[in-house]
Amino acid sequence: MVIIFAAAETLQLNKARFSALHSIFGNSEEVETQTITEGSRNETWSYFSDLITDNIITGAGYKSMRGESSLVAIEYGVHNTFLMVLGEAGILAFLLIIIIYLAITIRSLRFFRTHQEYTYLAVAIIGYLMVAHNYFEKYDVLFVSIWLYNKVQQELPVEAEIKSN
Repeated sequence: MVIIFAAAETLQLNKARFSALHSIFGNSEEVETQTITEGSRNETWSYFSDLITDNIITGAGYKSMRGESSLVAIEYGVHNTFLMVLGEAGILAFLLIIIIYLAITIRSLRFFRTHQEYTYLAVAIIGYLMVAHNYFEKYDVLFVSIWLYNKVQQELPVEAEIKSN
């Protein structure tokens, strides 16, 4: 944190948000809460709520939740993959992605004694999906999801040993 505060001018950070953070962690007596709440996730999601509820069954179409569409009045996306899928493809696709990631997370718990990283990775992916809207453009998250799905589908070594006896 200290390095970031010290190099703020050089890094050319968002000055309004940076000064708000500085007011929290610095020695200032008044915290700038207006700047922190402005453009928050809740505010962003509210722009898309009508679009989602009006098209809950079939969705509004590909890229309609990314700000590139004329269906919303802002230029940036919903910043939540789950809401993006719900808004673009409808309730069935939303339930499918929820089921897939819940299954991965639940199955990763079976490996917790031997491979804790599977559970940590599953939770991290779900956390990432809650704040990102580029799931279908950045293939690294999709690749890691498929890799993790494959890993948690395998039998535990103890289960395989019991079946062979």
